Amino acid sequence: MWFSHFVLIEHKGLHLLLQGLAMDSVTILYHLLQLSLISSSLQLCGVSTAQVMEEMFKDFMVKFNKSYQDKEELAWRFQIFTDNMEEARRLQAHELGTAKYGVTKFSDLTDKEFSKFHLNPGPIQALPSTRKANWDHWASLHQHQAFCDWRKRGVVSQVKNQGQCGSCWAFAAAANIESLWGIIGHPKNVSVQELIDCSKCADCSGGYTWDAFLTVLNRSGLMSEKDYPYVAKKKKCRKQKKPSEAWIHDFAMLLKNETYMANWVASSGPITVTINMPTLKHYNGGVARPRNGDCDPNTAHVVLIVGFGGKRIPYWILKNSWGRHWGEQGYLRLHRGSNACNINKYPVTAIVEKNAEQITSPCPY
Repeated sequence: MWFSHFVLIEHKGLHLLLQGLAMDSVTILYHLLQLSLISSSLQLCGVSTAQVMEEMFKDFMVKFNKSYQDKEELAWRFQIFTDNMEEARRLQAHELGTAKYGVTKFSDLTDKEFSKFHLNPGPIQALPSTRKANWDHWASLHQHQAFCDWRKRGVVSQVKNQGQCGSCWAFAAAANIESLWGIIGHPKNVSVQELIDCSKCADCSGGYTWDAFLTVLNRSGLMSEKDYPYVAKKKKCRKQKKPSEAWIHDFAMLLKNETYMANWVASSGPITVTINMPTLKHYNGGVARPRNGDCDPNTAHVVLIVGFGGKRIPYWILKNSWGRHWGEQGYLRLHRGSNACNINKYPVTAIVEKNAEQITSPCPY
């Protein structure tokens, strides 16, 4: 069913005029659901909630190029989609920030599927105890600035897509290294696949950034993405037939304090963090501040902090690895200062030392 005419909806003094649902009807219909207009106003037009959900699912399939093998799977995915929309509605009601939840490219996946292929299902491993940043200067650190966004300098590499492989740990580590090289004037695009293939402790079942950094140190660097392309599954580790594209001098575990983390990001560059946030499945945009009950300690996802900001609502800017068609063009803003979904539990960064002739400047506002 497609509307081919104008529909006027009036609800408590609010007038909405819709012309054909071709203009991203998924978005229009979902926001109507969020406004609780469907069950009352749309029924005045002879449209039931079930019909609207069917149209939303059809548009979802078109928008994200989804297809299913038979009618049984189609019916099953539709039920999952319906359940996910109800969960998104619940999250929206609980949201303490400005985030919007709704239809995403993951809306036909069960929580188990989403966790397996897009989060970091691997168990937490012990952190190397010998690599900690110099915390002695903690007392001398102060908040350098209220805003920071390394993207404005052009040092943050493009958002990539991990596909159906639990390799967020590798993407975040690679993005960290790429940014640090960019800051000293040499933008890089390193191989994520090399990290997956050559790590002894991590694969598509999950891992952590210190696994990746140890691999980089053991191999004296990483090849370029072009020379060692991503295939979204673990394969045999290849010998480095070409020179390394980039390398690191060490890595460091940072103090578990958000003020310290912000100071480090502003003065030294992006850092990796692990968040317990399954609600990312439904995230559309805005500053997310989920309730504690919506942060699951049994799920983990590794992302890169590329900046921070916010006057009224302070937030982190997080680079994800699910492509540019998720969130805010591949990025997430998460509340800063409340340890949202345990963001300060595992702050880690590579160390790339600059030469005397390499000049760096603070993070751009």
